[in-house]
Amino acid sequence: MGGGSRFTVNLFPGLVLTSADHTQLVEIADSLVKAKFQEYQEFLNTQKYVDPERWKKYSRDGNTAQYLERTKSNPESKLPALLMVGPLPGSLNENMFGC
Repeated sequence: MGGGSRFTVNLFPGLVLTSADHTQLVEIADSLVKAKFQEYQEFLNTQKYVDPERWKKYSRDGNTAQYLERTKSNPESKLPALLMVGPLPGSLNENMFGC
């Protein structure tokens, strides 16, 4: 997905990467997808159970609930982790781009 005609103004200049940087970025993205997919498989295998010791319910909208990871679960992390459980209406593009 490039910067196609979805948006009228691109606020950021084009990203120029060396071949090595491009390869490294693809490897990072691949490892993130694999790690999250493994977490998703574990979630399905535990009867879709959210561990309240690790996750604190943040909000709920219909059948979808959002959780924040408790600090004590991952004290080294400098960024908060968000977990969303439940169906989202609409297509992937609608959810990603807010259409």
